[in-house]
Amino acid sequence: MNALELIDQVRALEAEVVLEGRRLVIRGNGAPLPDELHAALRQHKAEVMVALGAPTQMAVEAVLDEVRPFLPPALKKLSNENLIVLVNWSVMHAWNKSVQAAGKRQPVKGD
Repeated sequence: MNALELIDQVRALEAEVVLEGRRLVIRGNGAPLPDELHAALRQHKAEVMVALGAPTQMAVEAVLDEVRPFLPPALKKLSNENLIVLVNWSVMHAWNKSVQAAGKRQPVKGD
């Protein structure tokens, strides 16, 4: 499910998702949202923030806040900027490895 679908589901329940700083807040007068929808909003928080117009930096910080508790102690201490550099480097490294692997695969008939 993507952010726009989640926002539509919230609206279908006569509520809205709004940004208050770095928090997603649900406003409405209807029944409480189902637990599954709350869980999906938490899981896709950064994406929903971007869909609601949050600055990219704010969404990135939300992602880092979610990831940081699962990092080794040395990485937990890094600033957001340094952690982003490491994440970007890891993505570029993985991309390069996949490109190299794709170049080594045997062509399939019809490629």
